Amino acid sequence: LWWLLSEYVAAYVWTRALEGKGLSVVALDFNAVIRFIGLSVLSIVAMFFNWFDKRLLALPFAIILLLVAGVFSMPVGALLILLAFVLFTAYFFVIVYNSVRFSQALPAFINEKLSVWQALEVSWKLTDGRVLSILARMIVSSLGAVVAIAVVFILPALFVYAVEALGYAGLAVVLRSLFNSLSGALSTVVLLFAYASIYCNVLEKAGLLQQKLSEAGAPKAVVPSKRVVRKRLVKK
Repeated sequence: LWWLLSEYVAAYVWTRALEGKGLSVVALDFNAVIRFIGLSVLSIVAMFFNWFDKRLLALPFAIILLLVAGVFSMPVGALLILLAFVLFTAYFFVIVYNSVRFSQALPAFINEKLSVWQALEVSWKLTDGRVLSILARMIVSSLGAVVAIAVVFILPALFVYAVEALGYAGLAVVLRSLFNSLSGALSTVVLLFAYASIYCNVLEKAGLLQQKLSEAGAPKAVVPSKRVVRKRLVKK
């Protein structure tokens, strides 16, 4: 239940972040939230099993086969298990690569009410040839959020230590839990607003930003239909 609530909050923050950039967003009705949650789960699955690139998809299955063969062919199987471990270590970089390629699926879904599969496809196409630049921006944004949250909560942390030093251990535990929850929520908000900027940058590099900004601010009578916009995104 807590995870579902956190997903709804993430969807809401995404809408506010993209609206702050001047982009249109979907209405967060029940159907949209359920699709958002499904897309979140499927994005994680796609990080490990990327069906958009069959070459990358073959590697995890090779690792699984080596592990199974190794278990049932001891003692020679130890070499197969070792090889599977080496491949899995190398696969870490593939997972990072996949995570960047699908990182724009959630904002694309919030920006335009795409299907789950369309959102993944749009992200795959938008990030083509831009993995390193997106990854660098994501790392900088994450580090910036960590530093900002640490600065904001340094005084509350010192206050908790003071309360604990005075012998109020129970109160210190409650305060520490409260501040940890607040810092986690605030860091999520800061990160998603930063990632909204990354999404706008990706759209700009793909030549879609000005088009989508004008559509968001255009009178209702001249705004293209959702079906037309979805076709443009998927084709791009």
